[in-house]
Formats: sequence, C-alpha cells, structure tokens
Amino acid sequence: MVPMIFLMISILLGMICGGNIDKLFLILSGFLLYRYCFYKGQMWKDKYKQYLIGLLTGYLLVIVLILCLQYRVQDKDIAINYVENQKTAIVLVLEGEPATYNLPMAIKNFRQKNKLSFINLPFQLYKNKYNYSKISSINTDYYYDYFEEEIKKEMEYQYPIYIAYLYNRPYMKEVLQEAIQEGNDKLMIVPVLLSESKSFQLMNEVIKEVNPLQYKVKIKNSFPLWDSEALAQSFVDKISQQVNVKEKSRVGILLVGEHDLKDINSNQNIKQEILFKEKVKDLLIKEGYSEPQIRLTPLKAKEIHMQLERLFEYGIKEVVVMQVSSATENIENRMIISQAIDDAEVPQYVSINFSSGWLYNDTLILELVRRIQLLNIQNWD
Repeated sequence: MVPMIFLMISILLGMICGGNIDKLFLILSGFLLYRYCFYKGQMWKDKYKQYLIGLLTGYLLVIVLILCLQYRVQDKDIAINYVENQKTAIVLVLEGEPATYNLPMAIKNFRQKNKLSFINLPFQLYKNKYNYSKISSINTDYYYDYFEEEIKKEMEYQYPIYIAYLYNRPYMKEVLQEAIQEGNDKLMIVPVLLSESKSFQLMNEVIKEVNPLQYKVKIKNSFPLWDSEALAQSFVDKISQQVNVKEKSRVGILLVGEHDLKDINSNQNIKQEILFKEKVKDLLIKEGYSEPQIRLTPLKAKEIHMQLERLFEYGIKEVVVMQVSSATENIENRMIISQAIDDAEVPQYVSINFSSGWLYNDTLILELVRRIQLLNIQNWD
C-alpha cells in the first residue's frame, strides 16, 4: 500500500509543480509505476484492494499538502488612529492574474473562486499550468503603471493611489493594510469591474475581513461600470479602430462575455453584463454596422465557434472578437477564445482580430476619475 501512496503523490506533484521539479516527480512516478504495476503485475492482481486504498490515501494527502502550500496574506500590526488627519487615499481594485504559473497563488485564486470545491483541486491546478504553457505569459505591469499614473494626473496628484488585485500580488487585503498602516484615515475604494460579479462580492468580503472601521478609518466605494455610456462607446471606438475593410457590411463582430442572453433574469450580475453588451451592440448599429453580423456570446468555446461559423455565412471579410466582461487579460479566457478560433474553419479571405475593450482605454480612466470625484463630494458620515 505504501508504494501506491508514493506513486499517487509523485504523479499529482508532477502534474501541478512548476519548473524542473515536475520532471523529477514524473520520473519517479514512471519508476514506481513500472516496478509495482508492470514488473510485479501478479502482485497487483493479488492486492488490488490495498493498492486502491493506497492510491486514494495518496490523493487525499496531496490535497492536504496543496492546502498547506496556499499563498497566505500575513496580517500586519496596525495602530488605531485616534486623531483624524484628513488624509485620503484611493484604492483601485482589479481582478489581476500572475504573469507566470505560480503554484501557491494558483491555489489561493482557485479557492477564492471556488470556496467549497477542493476535491478536484489537483486537476484544476494542472489545467492552469497547461494554459500557461500554451499561451504566452501575461505581463501587464507596464500598463497598470501607466494606468495609475494617468489617474494621478487627472486627479492632479491630490491623493495617493494604491493598485490592489483580487487574484494577484499585491492582494487587496495586503494593500488595504498598507494604506491604513501609512496613516490614511479615509479610503475611496474603486472597483475596475464591469458588474456585481463574484469578484465584486470577493472585494466586499475582503473589506469586511480587514474592517477598516476598527482602525478608525472611514471608507466609501463606487459601483461597477456596467451602466457607463461613455465606456460602452469607447468599446465601439476600439472596434472601429481595428477594422481594416472600408465596407462595414463586410465586418462581423463577436462580443464575448461570461454569460448567455437566456440567463438575463438569473441574477443581478448576469443582467448587468448582458445589458452592457446590448448597449455596445446598439451603439455599433448606430455606427453603421449590420445588426445580424453583431453577435453576443458567452465565454464557451463551442458557442464562440458556432457564432463564428454563422458570421462566415454572411460573406464577411473581417471579424473582430472583443472580450467585454473582464478588465483583466485572463489567461483562461484567452485560451477558450483562442481554441474556438483555431477550431473554426476560417475562409482564406477572412481575417480575425482579437481585442480587449479594457486595456489602454483612456475613456476608462476618465470614467474612473469621474466616479472618484463623485465619491469625494459625498458625505463621509
């Protein structure tokens, strides 16, 4: 039974570890597999029940090990501020994502998104690792530095600005603790999120966990961006900038979000996202694009593939695929969209461009500044 425990541990660690460590575990797995399943095949037949128990035990031990390896935010010692100093800071909250595969952070991120599910955790981590191996790493540090500096300029450097991530370092809890520790007694928390999604709920949970009020720190936060007319128009402008053909009737547009149109009455989050996509579609029609050639699709490879095939039937020359639901270049989303495009039978004369409406969007910056200004004039009491 003990060799089977080590076999399962070696296989799973080979699946989820990064760097060259995974290769060492896979070599060990191959040796154990050969020795106990092939070389001693008769023993396997005689003791298969013990071996199955060993494999199951090894699997459970790896689950425990994974939970121990999770990235954890250390609580900081923060003094309570009994004297108001009127020092105000802005915390911009983005989803974020590590630039490369990072096992402790991948564990934390998965558990934040799936609080009650951990039985299939090794396979989810392997999937995440596989996606990073197939899609070039995402490094948006330069953009977020630019993003932060532009907001500072628009705010005329009135307030210190902190960038916080929900799924990357520095995590939001770390940033809130830092902002409080540095003596800010008022925090304006501004989510760079489209809707009241799981990420928005997580943001509120982090605020509740840190509980700035216990340090005599007042907070105000703005709401998601789904109702912004200016942001919707900026998405239309970005699509038009990407189109190379002169005739708009030869252009197909695919607006990709998390959810399907049929789910619009499910909950507030889904309704907000779909209403935003519909708003972008209406503005595209006003710009002269053909309504049947503007498709809304959920983030599912099969659905994206099907909508692409339908667009090809209109004899279009160019397709713009725009991801509208997330302000972060999520690697899993990119993988799904790339797979759908690769699987589609694209005619030789058709070009496909993929774009995110969020990155390098000056209107987004202006919209956030407007919301910060509205927060600022509201009463803190």
